Amino acid sequence: SIAGLTTDFHEKLGASYEGAFCHNEGLARFIARVLQMFNPSSQVLDVGCGTGTPVASTIARYAHHVTDIDITPNMVALSQKTVPSGHFEVANVLDYEPQARFDVVLNIFYIFTLSREEVENTVSRKWADWVKPGGLLCIAVVALDSIEIALFSKVFWARLVMKARFEIVHTEDAVFVPPAEADSEEEMEHFIIAGKKH
Repeated sequence: SIAGLTTDFHEKLGASYEGAFCHNEGLARFIARVLQMFNPSSQVLDVGCGTGTPVASTIARYAHHVTDIDITPNMVALSQKTVPSGHFEVANVLDYEPQARFDVVLNIFYIFTLSREEVENTVSRKWADWVKPGGLLCIAVVALDSIEIALFSKVFWARLVMKARFEIVHTEDAVFVPPAEADSEEEMEHFIIAGKKH
């Protein structure tokens, strides 16, 4: 199952993941939009940072301070090379406890590795703790509205974000067509920007 993906699976992906999936035009547009909403020198947490490309590397170029966490040591090592100015930790999002709150928390195509129960009962509560009042929560997911039992539909994400005391300020969708070498089907992606209520 999607929720059953293991650390070993992500270790084996390594740089091959970057080659197959980093050229995502919808994600690039989303990052550009989000950057316009950042305050100068924002403290940013990138959850499930992967190789650091394109998310952390782009944000760091604009003089923001990036903390990257990933459950996979191989991914963290690759991200350190990509974003030498960042702070990195091998950590499970379910257990991670930062020392301070962040201006922005990014969850970019990472949540699909978790079960619905983990997302609802643990991760959504952490969002509320991690983001400063007035800060931003940015989410990118694969929209699964076509599935009869809409476990992770757009409606599900909207309700979850609002339940965590955030106000949705922007959403957008994009179709991602992976390159042939990825051996993967095209997917509908859903992007959310939400503000933490004061």
